[in-house]
Amino acid sequence: MNPLYNRVSLAALLAASAIGPSTANASGFALLEQSASRLGTAFAGTAAAADDATTLFFNPAGMTQIEGNQLAAGLASGIEITSEFSNAGSTAAFGQPSGGTGGDAGGWNFVPGVYLTTNIVNCPVDAVEIDDAVRVVFEEQDGIWYPLFEKIA
Repeated sequence: MNPLYNRVSLAALLAASAIGPSTANASGFALLEQSASRLGTAFAGTAAAADDATTLFFNPAGMTQIEGNQLAAGLASGIEITSEFSNAGSTAAFGQPSGGTGGDAGGWNFVPGVYLTTNIVNCPVDAVEIDDAVRVVFEEQDGIWYPLFEKIA
């Protein structure tokens, strides 16, 4: 091979890797604690369970196994975020004031969880198809008004 070709190829490869896009990785947090019943089983079998409205989180197809209306609501999780910082002699750009000497930008946050399952009413089960048009009708049960869905003929 031509040594000049090898040097040019190596230089092009180094330049492309220096200016090319790089991968940025980020991380957050996941909240699995969507219900007390799942937490009590340490989430064992959660993907297959279909015994209450919280099945929507991991197993939406489980709604087909739930009869009637179910509502599960509550404060599922409390999260304390701590984001402490301090100013260690930074210099502001173009004479702008610096942001302060530090502190904690976090605090307690509560994450609510609400799950509702209901049936399509006034229609035989075998007549329900994907992409059926439905309308919302409301029904009271024990002082709670539940939205139900009725197939539009």
